[in-house]
Amino acid sequence: MNNLDSRDKLKLFESVFENSGIAIALVHASGELFRVNNFFCEWLGYSKEEMLSMTFAEFTHPEDVDADLELYKELIDGTRDYYRLEKRYITKGSEIVWADLSVSLIRDDQNVPQYGIGMVKDITPSKNKEKELTVKTEELQDAIDTLKEIQEVSRIGTWEVDLITLEISWSDEVYNIHEVEIGTPLKVEDGINFYREDYREEIQSVIDAAIEKNESWDVECVLVTGKGKEIWVRAIGYPVFEGEKLTALRGLFMDIDESKRKSQSLDEANEKLQLSVEAGQIAIWIWNLKTNELEWNDKAYEVFGVEENVEPNFEMFSQMIHPSDLEIVTEATTKTLETGERFDIVFRFNKPDGTEVILSGRGDLIRDSKGSPAQMIGINLDITERMRLLESIRLKESQLRSFVEQAPAAVAMLDTEMKYITVSNQWFKQYNLDKKDLIGISHYDVFPEIKEMPEWLEQHQKVLNGEELSNPKDKIVRQDGTVQWISWKLIPWLNEPGEIGGMIMYTADITSEVSYTDKLEKEVAKRTKELASVNEELESFSYSVSHDLRAPLRSINGFSDILIEDYEDKIDENGIRLLKIVKNSAVKMGKLIDDILQFSRLGKKSIKFGSLNMEMIFNSVISDLNVEYADKEIEVEITPLHNASGDTSLINQVIVNLMSNAYKYSANDDKISVIVNSTIEGEYIEYLIKDSGVGFEMKYHDKLFGVFQRLHADSEFEGTGVGLAIVRRIIGKHGGSIWAESKIGEGSTFYFTLPKEAPKK
Repeated sequence: MNNLDSRDKLKLFESVFENSGIAIALVHASGELFRVNNFFCEWLGYSKEEMLSMTFAEFTHPEDVDADLELYKELIDGTRDYYRLEKRYITKGSEIVWADLSVSLIRDDQNVPQYGIGMVKDITPSKNKEKELTVKTEELQDAIDTLKEIQEVSRIGTWEVDLITLEISWSDEVYNIHEVEIGTPLKVEDGINFYREDYREEIQSVIDAAIEKNESWDVECVLVTGKGKEIWVRAIGYPVFEGEKLTALRGLFMDIDESKRKSQSLDEANEKLQLSVEAGQIAIWIWNLKTNELEWNDKAYEVFGVEENVEPNFEMFSQMIHPSDLEIVTEATTKTLETGERFDIVFRFNKPDGTEVILSGRGDLIRDSKGSPAQMIGINLDITERMRLLESIRLKESQLRSFVEQAPAAVAMLDTEMKYITVSNQWFKQYNLDKKDLIGISHYDVFPEIKEMPEWLEQHQKVLNGEELSNPKDKIVRQDGTVQWISWKLIPWLNEPGEIGGMIMYTADITSEVSYTDKLEKEVAKRTKELASVNEELESFSYSVSHDLRAPLRSINGFSDILIEDYEDKIDENGIRLLKIVKNSAVKMGKLIDDILQFSRLGKKSIKFGSLNMEMIFNSVISDLNVEYADKEIEVEITPLHNASGDTSLINQVIVNLMSNAYKYSANDDKISVIVNSTIEGEYIEYLIKDSGVGFEMKYHDKLFGVFQRLHADSEFEGTGVGLAIVRRIIGKHGGSIWAESKIGEGSTFYFTLPKEAPKK
């Protein structure tokens, strides 16, 4: 890459800029776009001309404009080095798209902002997916929380009456509601007698209706517990048949005392329960361990993917469990049957249509009056999307670790306690650390000297509070006394809930660069001092030359005049001619000394920039030249000229020298023709002076602006060979450039440029 010349680098930049797979824009400090790549235009649906006529605020979502402008202002003000922002754009077709925007700023050597570089990555698909996943996760979590609340707060239990033995089987929660010791044997009449006397007839009536008419019931009654406490309960029951024979009554028993006393809260809770079951895809099932019958609610058909006309049974359910996970389900169920402990598992499930889903399963054991397992009741939730989301998060975490480890720079990821989570290989190399496992070790234990650096500890705390900090050059003294210079950047990272999870450190060892820079600065200071001394000597020499040469030149000129005036009759015609040559040579030598001094002094003269009325300057110079060449026919064509910025006296000298040459080298003809015009070229004004003179060979154009370089003999045209060198130096000091084009016998054209505005300091 270092062997590329500027044109190759420019071509490479053009190629990367235009063919990049992300949108790139170049923005003036004022916020106006002045360049965008093809991807940006295609993405938003605008042409380049349309985009370059807009500011970025015009195609940014209104709600994101202020944040973007504020960050860009901070970038211009120098309070941040770059910024990154997720924002929305509006396409030409009024579609809202999401983008990950990164913006940095280019500054000149005086740290003046030049333009911003914005790199935009389309994240619309991931944003939409993230939104969908968030909604589904919230729905699932709401359902889980609701069910948990129902189980823990609502106090729901199950019961069964064996109509053959007239024994009652209660779940643990039913015993708790009755405030009776779990496992106490009970008969039907015992259960009825727990109801307050005014409700016993109603309970007996619904039981008789269930037995005689196969009717189910759902009643609310007042119960007197084993400890004498009156509470409201809800009793739900229905008849159970074996074939055509009624064998049992079964149902749910709930403590509704608090909700009954607050009926409005009960209605809201019931509504919430129904919505949770529907939205959360909750399958509720009851497995009769004695009959091996399986019952489930309507939602279970949807969760399991089974047609509603299919009779549920445990064997069918078992066959749909993924073969590799069947053992997990079996072991969990067996353990619950043996110990009575609730199971809570996750397993894969194959729907009849071939779709594989992931279910969570929870189950509770219900015992009969003898303490034997009678039923198992539970729920299943489809958590496929949640598990995929978790897997995606784990994958991203793994990718992040791999990225950090293989990063070509020294990178470390730490938690809020400044303990290492992962580090790059370069981290070990840069800090000469053994490749031992740093995970879980404190950063301050690896670099104990930092504990004695309060300013660094304060910076770390700021980052953990959400700030981004950086330093291009910082000094640290290691425990062994060695000095190390580093550049660093610290940024906080966020965990899934959006909270700060720690920080990421980017560092680089710049000790050698700092040492080299110090050495270079000392060398530059030394050379600068030497150069100043040489300049002083040259200035003294120039003054001496000017003073010492002018005296003998005045003598030569004066004595030549005396000889011509006083001894004209004693000197022949050839002698007089030679004396005049001596006199003219002395005059020319004096002018040459003046030009050389003027040229040397230009290097020290400071530029006082101001607005230049170029037409006024040209007209003033032309007016003086027309008097000098009054014997010639003169035609000067000046189109309206653009004003530039520069030093009036110096630019006047430029115009005098260039226009004088145009007249001089055209003076051999009877008519002098000169054309003057100007054009705007970016930040500069380009001026043209075209004459109809003798011209010159272009192969010598590189000598044209050198000191003492002349392309015509003195016998043809007078001159010292310094005028154009002075012009080039003046134009160069203004930040412009000058060049010429010509053909022998067809005249010459001189071009020069000046800035439109004074350069910023």
